[in-house]
Amino acid sequence: MTPEAPAHSGPSGASMTLAGLPWVPPDVFDEFRLERELGRGGMGVVYLAHDTSLDRHVAVKFIAFGQSDPWVRSYFETEARAIARLQHPNVVSVFRVGEVSGHPYIVSEYVVGQSLAELPLPVPWRRVLTLGVGLARGLAAAHRQGVLHRDLKPSNALVTEDGGVKLLDFGLAERFGPGMASPSSSLHLVGTRPYMAPELLERAPASPRSDLYALGLVLYELCLGELPRGPVRGLEGVASRAGGPEIDPDFTALIARCLAPDPLERFASAEALCEALERLERISAPAPLSASNPYRGLAPFEAEHRALFFGRDADIHAVLERLRYRPLVLVAGDSGTGKSSLCRAGVLPRMDAVTLGGARERTTVTLEPGRRPLDALAAALAPVLGRKESELVTSLADATAWLGRTLRETHQEGRGLLLFVDQLEELITLSEPVQAAHFSRLLGELALPSRGVRVLLAVRGDFLTRLCALPGLGDEAERALYILRPMSPEGVREAIVGPARSRGVVFESGELVQTLVESAAHGVGSLPPLQFALAELWERRNPAHGRITRAALDEMGGVAGALSRHADEVLARLSPQEREASRRLLLQLVTEEGTRIERGEAELAEPSDAASRAALRALVEGRLLHTRTTGGQPRCELAHDSLIASWGTLRGWLDDSIGHRAVRKRVVAASMEWERLMRAKEALWGRRQLTETHLLEPSSLGPRERAFLAASRRAVTRQRWGRRLAVLAILLSVAASYGGLRLQAYFEDARFVATQAGLAREALTAGRALAQQASARREEALALFDGRPSPSAGPETLPGLHGRRNAAERRWTEALALREQANEVYARTNQFLEKALDRDRGHADTRRLIAEVTYERILLAERFHQRREREDWVQRLEQVTDSGTAGVEWRQRLRASAELKIVTEPPGARVEIERYTDVQGALRREPVPGLGRLGATPISQLRLPEGSYLLHVSSPGRVPVRLPLRLTHGVREQVRLALPTQVPAGHVYIPPGCFLLGSAEPEEVRLFMLSPPLHRFCLNEGYVIGQREVTFGDWLAYLDALPPDAPARRLLEQPRFSPTGAITLRHQPGAGWVFSFYRSRADVFSAKEGETFRYPGRTVRNTADWRQFPLSGVSAEDLAGYFYWLDRSGRLPGARLCSQNEWEYAARGADGRRYPHGDQLQPDDANIDTTYDRQPTAFGPDMVGSHPAAVSPFGLEDMAGNAFEITRSTTPEFGRVVLRGGAWYYDSFGAHIANISVGDPTARDAAIGVRVCASFSP
Repeated sequence: MTPEAPAHSGPSGASMTLAGLPWVPPDVFDEFRLERELGRGGMGVVYLAHDTSLDRHVAVKFIAFGQSDPWVRSYFETEARAIARLQHPNVVSVFRVGEVSGHPYIVSEYVVGQSLAELPLPVPWRRVLTLGVGLARGLAAAHRQGVLHRDLKPSNALVTEDGGVKLLDFGLAERFGPGMASPSSSLHLVGTRPYMAPELLERAPASPRSDLYALGLVLYELCLGELPRGPVRGLEGVASRAGGPEIDPDFTALIARCLAPDPLERFASAEALCEALERLERISAPAPLSASNPYRGLAPFEAEHRALFFGRDADIHAVLERLRYRPLVLVAGDSGTGKSSLCRAGVLPRMDAVTLGGARERTTVTLEPGRRPLDALAAALAPVLGRKESELVTSLADATAWLGRTLRETHQEGRGLLLFVDQLEELITLSEPVQAAHFSRLLGELALPSRGVRVLLAVRGDFLTRLCALPGLGDEAERALYILRPMSPEGVREAIVGPARSRGVVFESGELVQTLVESAAHGVGSLPPLQFALAELWERRNPAHGRITRAALDEMGGVAGALSRHADEVLARLSPQEREASRRLLLQLVTEEGTRIERGEAELAEPSDAASRAALRALVEGRLLHTRTTGGQPRCELAHDSLIASWGTLRGWLDDSIGHRAVRKRVVAASMEWERLMRAKEALWGRRQLTETHLLEPSSLGPRERAFLAASRRAVTRQRWGRRLAVLAILLSVAASYGGLRLQAYFEDARFVATQAGLAREALTAGRALAQQASARREEALALFDGRPSPSAGPETLPGLHGRRNAAERRWTEALALREQANEVYARTNQFLEKALDRDRGHADTRRLIAEVTYERILLAERFHQRREREDWVQRLEQVTDSGTAGVEWRQRLRASAELKIVTEPPGARVEIERYTDVQGALRREPVPGLGRLGATPISQLRLPEGSYLLHVSSPGRVPVRLPLRLTHGVREQVRLALPTQVPAGHVYIPPGCFLLGSAEPEEVRLFMLSPPLHRFCLNEGYVIGQREVTFGDWLAYLDALPPDAPARRLLEQPRFSPTGAITLRHQPGAGWVFSFYRSRADVFSAKEGETFRYPGRTVRNTADWRQFPLSGVSAEDLAGYFYWLDRSGRLPGARLCSQNEWEYAARGADGRRYPHGDQLQPDDANIDTTYDRQPTAFGPDMVGSHPAAVSPFGLEDMAGNAFEITRSTTPEFGRVVLRGGAWYYDSFGAHIANISVGDPTARDAAIGVRVCASFSP
C-alpha cells in the first residue's frame, strides 16, 4: 500500500536520510523484527514486523526525515498522541511509540486487507453504504475524543478480510474542543488537496464538518468511480453524475448533504451522519429468513414486501426523482406490468424527508376511487385533517380549490403528505360521472407546486387518453406522466431469483432460471403467470436443501400449471349464465389447430349481451385473457398457450366441441365474406348448407356468425314464398289483360313510379346507414386525433401513445371511404327519383323524397366540413322546394335559428355582439341588425342565425373579455364566462371554449400540413397568452436580472447558422448589448443598444428598434430559465410554452379560418417571403405589431409570419415541440394556422421564436 502524500508547506521526501546518507532501520530492535516493507509515503515508511514478546504481526512506521526537522517530528508526535487515545473497531490501534538511532517510530495494529483506493470502481451502493457506516463510526469515535483526522481519503482506510473497514494514518490529526484555541491556526495548508473541503482551501480552520466533507467525497468516489468535477449543490449534484450505476436516492441525499459547500448545511456531527447511515442500512437490508412465501402470485406487493420487490430499481429511482421536484406523478402501464406493486412496495416506503421538502413527519394516504371517489377521498383524509367524513365530502363538493389550499397550508414546516391513488381507471369504468369529474378537478388542484404535498397516481395505459379528457387532468396528466414499460430480462431475472435468495433458497441451475425468464418474454401480461408459477414452485421447494428444482416446475405443468387452478377459481365465481358465456368466449379464442387466436371484443360480446359482457370482464380481470388495441379496436386472446394444453376445464370443452369445429370454421369464414361484401344476399347460404348447422349451439357462435345464419334462413324462407306467389302472379296477369289500354298505361306509370320510389327508399335507407357509419368512424378517428375516448369505442380500444396518430389516420381514411360510398348510394337514390319524375312531374311524394335526400347530403357535408359541397346542395334544396310545398320542412330545418344563453360571473355584465362576414377572403366584423348591445347578463333564449360571432363582455372592475362563437342551425349553446379582475400586463385572457381545430383542405394538403381533419374541439380550462411574441427587449430584461457570469447571458454569443441565417447577442463593456443578424457568414447587420437597426434592401420598414424584434435563436430547452424567471419574479406566474391546441384557438377563434383574419393572406398582411419581394437583403424579422391587418379574434398580433412560434406538442409522434404560424423566410402556406412543423427542442434557429402562455383561473 502506498499512501498519497499530504499537501503541506514543510519539507518533503520519501527516503530516510541521516547527514545526507540513506538510513535503513536495523532488522531487529527492541522486541521487534522487521520482515518486509509495506509501503511508503511523503512522511514515513511502513514495515511489517514481528512482535517477539507477544508473538504477533504489527506495523511499524518510521519517520522519513532527520530528527533535526521539528515540523516532521511534530507530525509523528501528533499522530502518536491522536491515535493512541482511540480504541475503536473502525480505527487502527496504536500499541507503542519509540525511537531507533534518533528516528521515531509508531507500532500499530497490522491489518490484512486492501485500501479503499485499491478497490475496483464503482462499488455497488449497498456495499458503499456498509463501508460508510464503518467509516462514520470510526470518525465519530475520533471526534468524541476531540481528534480531527484532516486527511481522510481512500488510501487512508483499509477493508479487512472480514469485510470491515478501519481508519488509519492520523498523521495530520489535530485536537479540538471547548476552551481550546481554533484548530489549524498555522499557515500550513495540510491535507490532500482533492479531498479538502472548500473552506480549508480558503485557509479557514478545520472542523468536524470538514472531515465529513472528505468522507462524503470518499463515498461519492466509491459509488461513481470518480471525484466530482465541480461543487456539488444539492441532491442533483450526485444524481446527475450517476450515469451508469443506480444509487439509492436516500443514500445520494446523504452524500449530497456531506458535500454541501456551506459547512452549516452539512451534518452537525459524525454521530448524526452515522445515525442516518445506520438507519438507511437497516431499511435497505434484506429480509430475515422466514417460512412465508416470498412470491406474491397475482396479489400486488405492499410496503411490507419491499425487501421482496426486485427488478424495478431504475423505475423506482426515476419515480422518486420526479416526486422530488414535481407535485404530481402519474404512473401508467399495461395491465400486468406491476404499476401498483411499483408504487406500493417500491416508491411509498422510500419517500424520504428530502422528497417532501425537508419534512420531518410524513403521512401516506392510499385510496382507490371506487364508485364514489369523493367519499373515498374524504374517508382517507379525515384522520389527516381531523374532520368528519360527512363534513369533508361537503367541503370537497362545494369548492374545488379548498382541498389543495388546505393541504398545502397544513403540510409545511416539517410536515409532509403523500397521497397515492391506485386504480385511477375506475374514474372511467366504475365511478359516478359527476363525482369522477369533480375528483379529477381536485387532482388538478393538487398538481400546483407545494413543498410538503405530493400526489402519486397509477392507471392502466389503455385508459390514459380517456383519463386525460376528464376536467382538470388533461395537461397535468401529460406533464406528470411516467410510462412503466415491461420489465427487462435482467429485471425479470432479479424478480425470479431475489425473493428466493432473501429466504436463503436457490434455484438448482441457471438453465431453470433462464426457462422462467423466457416464459415472461411473450409480451404484455406475462408476469402474472410467472408469479403464479414462482409461488407454486416455492411451495414445492426442497426445504432440506433449500433448493427449487426443475422437476418441480415440470411436475406442476410449467408456468401455466399454477394459473390453471386459478382459472377454475375464476369460473367458479361466475353465475351459470356467465359461465356458459365464458365457455363460448374461450372456445372462440382457440383455432381448429389448437392454437391461440386473437379476436375483436365486438366479435365476442354484443353490447346487449349482459352475460357475455360480464364474463369477458371477469376473464380479463382474472387475467385469463389479455387485451390490446389494434387499429383502434380492442382485441382479446388467451393469456398463455399452455392454458390450451394443460387447463383441464378448457381442454374438456375443446374435446366436446371437436365434432362441430369444422362446421363452425366454415360458418366463420362464410360470415366474414358476407361482411366483406356489405352483407350481400348473394353471399348467404342455401337450405342444404343450413341443414349442417342445426347441431351448432348458438352460444358457441359470435354475433356476426349468428346474424349471418339468421339472414340466410330468412332468405330461404323468402325464396319458398316467392315460388308460391309466382303462381298467383300469373293468374293476376291474365286478369289484367282484360283491362283497357288507358287503364293499363295508368297502372303501368303508377307501378313504375312506385317501383322507383321503393328502390329510392331502400337506397335512402342504405345511404343513411352508410352515412351513420361514416359519422361514427369519423368520431372514432377524431377521438384518436384528440386523445379522448370515443363514444362508440370499447374500453380497450386506444393504441399506445406513439401509435395513436397512425391509428387516427387509418380510421379517418375509412370514414372518408364510407362517406364516398354514402354519396354514391345517395346519387343512385336521386337517379331512381329522377326517373319517377320523368313519368309524373307533379308527384308530391317523389319531390318530397328528393328534398329529403338532398337534406341528408347537406348534413353529411356539414359533418365533414365540406363547405363548398354543402353550399351546392343547399342551392339544390332551394330549387327543389321553390316550386311547391313538398319538402319545405327540410328547408325550414336548415334555416332554424340557434339559441344562445349567456351567464357570467359576476352577473350583470354588458354584452355586445358582432358577426363575421366574408369580404373577398377577409373576415370583417359587422353589427348584428337590432342586436348590437344585448344588455346585462344573464341572457337567455337569444336566437341567432347560424354563423361566426364575436362577443365583447365587460363589467366594472373587471377586465373585458372577447369570446368567438360559431353557431349552427337549430343548436342550443350556453356560454358560462368568468371575468378576471386583472390579467398580467401584455397578455390576453383566453376563456374556456370550443372551436374548429385542424384543416378541411384536400387530403393531400392536410396530410402535408400534419394537421388533423377540421372538427370541433373544446378547451375546458382558461389561460393567458402573450399579445405579442417574446421580444429581444423582454429577453434582455431577463438577462440583466442574472448574475454577470450566468451562462444564459452568453447563450447567443456565437452564431449558429441555419438556412435562415443566424442571430448573435453579445454584451460588450461600455457598449452594452450588441445585436447582429447574419444573412450569411459574409452579410452581417448589427446595432448596439440605443442604435437603430437598418435593412439596406427595404423601401418600407427599413429601420427598426431591434429590441422589438421577436426573440429568436433560442431553443425550447433554453427557455426554461426564462419561464422560471417570469414565474418567480411575478411577471407571469406559471409561465410555460403554449400547447399547440391553445395556440390554434388563440390564433383563429371559433370558425376554422385559414389565417388569423380570414382565408386570404396578402403580402403586407404579415411578414412572409413575399412581403419585401423576396429581396435577399430585405429578409428578416419585423418589429412585433408591424402588421395590424392580421390580428386574431382575441386581439393577438403576429400569429402569422414574422417568426415561427414554439408550442408544446400534444401529438406524441411529433416529439416534444411543434412550430406554428410561419416566419419571414417562408411562404403563406407555412403561415396557415393549421400547418404544423415538427420542431427540435434543442434547435436554435434565427426564424424560430416563442409566445408565452400560463394557466389562469379568473
